[in-house]
Amino acid sequence: MRRDVVIVGAGINGNLAACYLRKKQPDLDIVVLDKGQAKLPLVGESLTEFSTHFLRELGLGPQLEESHYHKYGLTFYFKDQLEDPTDRTYSVHEAPAIPPMATSLINRHVFDRALRQKNERDGIEYVQASAHSIQCNEERFSVGTK
Repeated sequence: MRRDVVIVGAGINGNLAACYLRKKQPDLDIVVLDKGQAKLPLVGESLTEFSTHFLRELGLGPQLEESHYHKYGLTFYFKDQLEDPTDRTYSVHEAPAIPPMATSLINRHVFDRALRQKNERDGIEYVQASAHSIQCNEERFSVGTK
């Protein structure tokens, strides 16, 4: 298979890389190698203002608004008595005001699935395969798959 870009791995990093490349260079022929259904995390994740801005630039703003919860600012918990392992008291420090941009608490399973579906709609091809060798020289690269 001959492609402009081969992305090894269909996790969140591979899918975001594919989405970013499609937006910035829409004429590239992009394929993502997916070794199969990996166990997805059963956790939520908190986004920062920077990551929220990046995802909105990629066209994922509606996904954040429709399927995930808003989060306003950061909260930090500090252990009061570090030297005492039996002490269970903590200080809480929160942002003094609501930040100008709402961020999100995302459900990774929902987000990852929506990101892949967006990529597929945008013409990014997924091939179920594992990379077992990558060879590069100054003019080209090749990826051996299983």
